Amino acid sequence: MGIYFIAAGSSSKNRQKTLDHPHSREEISQFLSPDWRKLLKSHFDKKEGVYVWGANNRNIKDLAQIKTGEFVVDVKNKVVVQVLKYCFYIETNNTRLQEYLGWDKEKPLADRRPYHYVYFLKQPTPTRRTEKRFFQDAFNLASNPQWLIGQKYFDDTKIINALELTSCSTIEDFLGISKHSPPFSSAQVPHPPSTLTIIRRKKHLSPKIEVPNWLKGLIGKINALKNDPGHLERDHEDLVASFFEILGYERIHDIKFRRGNIDIRIEKDNQPLITIEVKADWALSPESHNALSQAYNYALETGTPFVIITNGDRYCIYDRRQGMSYEENLIADISLTSLTKGSLNKIESLSKSTIV
Repeated sequence: MGIYFIAAGSSSKNRQKTLDHPHSREEISQFLSPDWRKLLKSHFDKKEGVYVWGANNRNIKDLAQIKTGEFVVDVKNKVVVQVLKYCFYIETNNTRLQEYLGWDKEKPLADRRPYHYVYFLKQPTPTRRTEKRFFQDAFNLASNPQWLIGQKYFDDTKIINALELTSCSTIEDFLGISKHSPPFSSAQVPHPPSTLTIIRRKKHLSPKIEVPNWLKGLIGKINALKNDPGHLERDHEDLVASFFEILGYERIHDIKFRRGNIDIRIEKDNQPLITIEVKADWALSPESHNALSQAYNYALETGTPFVIITNGDRYCIYDRRQGMSYEENLIADISLTSLTKGSLNKIESLSKSTIV
């Protein structure tokens, strides 16, 4: 999962209009084509705030890399203000939406910039990592004071290296949006290790493995869905059903859709076994407490010992018999598109023939 950084300094009044304050879906929809309105509706509930930002040709190379559900870090001068989730962008030469939002309104008409790319964000979250310098050092860019001019995307490889350097276990921890993340100063980031040190560290990590043939087809579908900006939650549910079919369960007999409020319920020998809450959110994680609370409430109603929250790629798996808290119940956090030997063992333990 990548991270997209945007530099929206205090000199720009635009940030006050669309990053500091949201607009409603209805406000935005009136300036979009029917297809874009449909896409907006698929990403935002009626009462959910829509945050908007713009880009031009110099930014499109980075903007085109970000995927739905990835994190966007909002930087104001030297301060990291918040972390949002990316939804989608549109390409347009029509400036009606920008005029409505009031971008560059204070400038003379001749100085106003048309933004050919407009993108939509949601779920702003305050961060404990408020120093821009922390991320500069984490990405080994201390020697480049101009590392963030405009907008910049960091891919999976750079994120993995940054996690190692800062000793963060998850991307949420790195971004300071995990409830376990302490305030972090740039002074606490160690000097970049030598190449040899990085190689030695990686030996202690769970390395990615070659994808087994029985998962390749499903992973191909996951990647295709990630590149489809118009997909719906039902598409994610189909991925989950396909995953459990691979593990030996049968649709209709074992895999039950929409039983009450439950997205998917897995049964074994006609007994409820797993409650699954499916979200169309590629950034889903154990920190997705709303989804987790929903799933646990449904599990209590049906008595299933296992609870899973998933987007069809990442599976956060809980055993309610293990301890008294979410943290104690969590037995696995796996991503099918980033398999390790340990996660593969966890997957196999979910199979119909072995689960207990």
